[in-house]
Amino acid sequence: LAQPLARVLGGQLGAYIAHVHREHGVDLRLGARPPPSADVVAVGSVPRTGLAARSGLEVDRGIVVDGLGRTSAEGVFAAGDVTRFTHPLFETRIRVEHFQTAQRQGFAVGRAMAGAAEPYREVPWFWSDQYDLNLQYAGAGLPWDQTVMRGELGRPPFAVFYLSAGRLVAAVGINDHHNVARARRLMEAGKSVTPAQLEDPAFDLRRGLA
Repeated sequence: LAQPLARVLGGQLGAYIAHVHREHGVDLRLGARPPPSADVVAVGSVPRTGLAARSGLEVDRGIVVDGLGRTSAEGVFAAGDVTRFTHPLFETRIRVEHFQTAQRQGFAVGRAMAGAAEPYREVPWFWSDQYDLNLQYAGAGLPWDQTVMRGELGRPPFAVFYLSAGRLVAAVGINDHHNVARARRLMEAGKSVTPAQLEDPAFDLRRGLA
């Protein structure tokens, strides 16, 4: 990737994050081959699906479940970051490696086991504190075809919204948790606002929930 986080945040915001780290003394090199004085192995997290696979459950980069947490075996449920679940808002399978989703999905699957028929539909939400910046992201890292900036890149607070075919699919805020939270509520409610409204700092996104 040309910039860190470019796959999820795009090149422009990724370049800003890289600039922030360099300003704080981080020697950030992309595509370079460092001298072989040390080996660093960064594999990320790998879901442990061996038991599920040996038990005959469907596995595809995680234990496959539906929106209620039901696996391919009748009466067997699963939740947490080991699962790839069908998200009703994004209409695709996702696997989320963050405690908030594992916790909240677990509650929803527990209710489903008790007989409720309400799929887990919360939009994934993440945050990271980096120096004096707070980065918050709501969405599932899905492809987008348009970005809208609220505020000015590099001058926090500001937010970036990601749209696919005119539909809001993600939001990120730098020291701007209010607009990320409001965008998340819009996505969960299935509401839409225009790119012009997303861009306009005078437009309160809560009006889109009315």
